[in-house]
Amino acid sequence: MKSNFINGIAIAVVFGFFCSCTGAGSGTDAVTLKFNLEKGKSYEYAMKTHFDMTLDMKGKKMETGGDVDFGFNMKVDDVDAQGNRMLTNSYDAIRFRMNAMGMDMGYDSKNIGDTTHENLTSGIFRKIFGAMVGKSFKMTMSPTGEITKIVGLREMVDAMSEHLNVPDNMKEKMSQQFKQSFNEDQVRQNFQQGFGFYPGKPVKVGDSWNKNLNTNINNMAMNLDSKYTVREIMGNNVTIDVTSMIKAGGGDTASVAGHLDMKGESKGSMVVDLPTGLAKNSRVEMNMKLSSPALQQPMDMKMTMTIEGKQL
Repeated sequence: MKSNFINGIAIAVVFGFFCSCTGAGSGTDAVTLKFNLEKGKSYEYAMKTHFDMTLDMKGKKMETGGDVDFGFNMKVDDVDAQGNRMLTNSYDAIRFRMNAMGMDMGYDSKNIGDTTHENLTSGIFRKIFGAMVGKSFKMTMSPTGEITKIVGLREMVDAMSEHLNVPDNMKEKMSQQFKQSFNEDQVRQNFQQGFGFYPGKPVKVGDSWNKNLNTNINNMAMNLDSKYTVREIMGNNVTIDVTSMIKAGGGDTASVAGHLDMKGESKGSMVVDLPTGLAKNSRVEMNMKLSSPALQQPMDMKMTMTIEGKQL
């Protein structure tokens, strides 16, 4: 019971975070940050998250942790006169590892290994994440990071469901979860967290701007209040410091994060490639406290997220 709850927290939190940046300029000159990937090119983000959670159960500390890595591909199919990018997005690699309540579980799309004696939870994650690998959908994004159109989500979800080799009653439940996690509003919100930070004006070293994002992840309301500050501009590299206050809560008993409250903060920085807007590397550390009626005591959670972006 507690194991399933912890697994749900991990999925809900990880789905929510994906960061990147763009721009043009150097030295002390002001630069304009915008989404500016090149037509015909493919780009990859390697997003790696490590998390540790500590739960105090009547004076006894219980610890769990793991890693979730996503390799995400974006191919720029076309660019219109207004600079909107038509993208084909796909997951090309997924790795998941977790230890909870003394039980190890995991999945690696590039190294599945022998599944003969895997535990039930590992098998479920293998089927869920394995169904995502190679699936794609199309999306249109403006230079300011606004997602204006999404196409192909239903087809992607249907393909993921067909890929699942599970009993029909379980397939139906998992298919419903896919539809909830990959509906148009959910995907738009998830991507908006990564691309909805542009200042809307040229910025130079020392300039700061704030962005407040209200979103919903698997029926869990989330608010991110973030401050961005340009620390350095050197050649085609822009270093940006990021601090955020995180609040989340709500949901319902049927959701993956039902009745979960989460508060915390994150600090980090990213180095952005000016011509393309790729986050060449990014590192953010988060410290959060989670509470729920399902927990006797609040749970402390620490996460470290890194991103590496490159043209393929």
